[in-house]
Amino acid sequence: MTVPAAVPDNEAERLQRLRELLVLDSEPEPLFDTLARTAAEFCGTSAGLVSLVDAERQWFKANYGLGEARETPRDVAFCAHAILGDTVFQVPDAHQDPRFVANPLVSQDPNIRFYAGAPLALPGGERVGTLCVIDFEARALTPEQSRMLQRLGQLAVQALIMRRELLDRALAIRGEYEHALADREQFLRLITDNLPVRIGYVDNQRRYQFVNRAQAERYDLPPGAIVGQSPRMLIKREPDPSVSARVDDALTGQAQRFEFDDAQDDGAVRRIDCQLIPHLGAGGKVLGLFTTGVDITERAETERALLRQTATLRSVAELIPAIVAVLDADGRYRFVNGAFERWHGLPRAEIVGRTMHDLLGKPEFDPVRPWIARALAGEEVSFELHFPGRSHGQHLAVNYIPLRLDNGTLDGFVAVGQDITQHRQEAQRLLGLAQRDAMTGLLNRAGLQDWLDFQQAHGDAAQIGLLCIDLDRFKPVNDQHGHPVGDALLQVFAERLRMLVRPSDAVVRMGGDEFAVLLAGVRDGHGLQAVADKVLQVAHRPFHVGALHLQIGASVGMALGLDASGGWDGLLARADAMLYRAKSEGRGRAAMAPTPTPRTLHGPQRGA
Repeated sequence: MTVPAAVPDNEAERLQRLRELLVLDSEPEPLFDTLARTAAEFCGTSAGLVSLVDAERQWFKANYGLGEARETPRDVAFCAHAILGDTVFQVPDAHQDPRFVANPLVSQDPNIRFYAGAPLALPGGERVGTLCVIDFEARALTPEQSRMLQRLGQLAVQALIMRRELLDRALAIRGEYEHALADREQFLRLITDNLPVRIGYVDNQRRYQFVNRAQAERYDLPPGAIVGQSPRMLIKREPDPSVSARVDDALTGQAQRFEFDDAQDDGAVRRIDCQLIPHLGAGGKVLGLFTTGVDITERAETERALLRQTATLRSVAELIPAIVAVLDADGRYRFVNGAFERWHGLPRAEIVGRTMHDLLGKPEFDPVRPWIARALAGEEVSFELHFPGRSHGQHLAVNYIPLRLDNGTLDGFVAVGQDITQHRQEAQRLLGLAQRDAMTGLLNRAGLQDWLDFQQAHGDAAQIGLLCIDLDRFKPVNDQHGHPVGDALLQVFAERLRMLVRPSDAVVRMGGDEFAVLLAGVRDGHGLQAVADKVLQVAHRPFHVGALHLQIGASVGMALGLDASGGWDGLLARADAMLYRAKSEGRGRAAMAPTPTPRTLHGPQRGA
């Protein structure tokens, strides 16, 4: 007897999210077919599927190697079991598994023996299906195959999400052209009733000789009732004079393309992108016109929405206190906000169109020239500028963010400057109070406590993130090359850490080869993980100390948000526990602690 899978706790939400993807019962698509085939070939199995688990069935978006099957009942679906967990679900031998031995997919055609499925989990956690591989002999995946199947499943999830986004934004035009079977209908090779485009042929007497379904629906008539009539006969109002003039020009042999508002009989107005292509006979005589009309109403509305969005972004740029400018690939200002105007003491009319060199002058331009070159090469860069002669805004933290067109071509960069004078003055005060590590120049524990106090007064304890960092393979450096070499390596690593974070964040040497990075304003674990990934990268880069080329590494433990019960000690304990996990799992990696619930979050406590 077949043992059906349990129903997920979030079944209603899961089914809703599946339907929102608008993918069920759609046609096969090469991207998903390729994912299914790649999974099967990498895992060495006979078949691969992209399977979506519906309420009463599993439906295959992609099927490689399993015949013509498009779906099966859900109660016999292996995938219904796979979506109950987050990891790859394997059935090494269905003949030996009491859940599946009596399953008709096992005891009958196609005689499945082996199954492995990676759940397709959407960002909200809803597992809507699997990327699975199937074989007709008992077997098991290697760890590498299992990891690859999981990664391919993640790609399938991204493809489903991107597919839905494209459906939301794009005006789909599809179909295929039909070839004419008779000389009189030869032009029909260019058109098809399957395209969501108005297509017609008008003779030189302005009478329709052919219309497709979309054009016929415009007049709410069958195609046969339209042939032989002119547009003037079919509409219940006077034709648009501008459109009539375009038709006149087209009948003289001049191809036309234009947009117009087509008023429907029910009062609705559709925006149409129209083309009139002359059909030339012997001697260049115009025999008629091929006509096409694409309804671009939604696209036009999207463009208007984009204009509104642009206006909104400009308004936001005016409201934020940061200095914002957009420059093109030639270094000319396209846009500046009000803060930028106030900083330079010039109205934007005297700024936009000028080059940065012209506006800043050589003394201020030369220091930023290398950063501009890196931004225009496609690199996002961050640096600081110092203006000792200013009464305010003496220190700026500057970010250059490259701009790219849809095809990837660089199109300039966005420059954002933030006044960090207060942070710099605070840093100088801390340094004056001997709150920095003497060897590396980083904050020591006393400096760390002062930073926490400052954040408690000006920041949000729930958005403080901590990275505990322990260098891997550092002890052999001291043992083999001596402590001076080890100290020099620590100084280089400290500088690399300092370059990774914002001026408002804190980098601390906790002692020995142990470091900590505290980040303010971290909204979620993604930002923390991004910094941890960079820490691992810089730790694994070679260290050049004198003539020595040294290779070490690092392990990172992460925690986010102070809670009322543990305060700073609790945050440190959670990050330390994750550091221990990272080291025990093989070093050279990062581990994240669970985030406290919002009601337990609390400001930092003394005791660092």
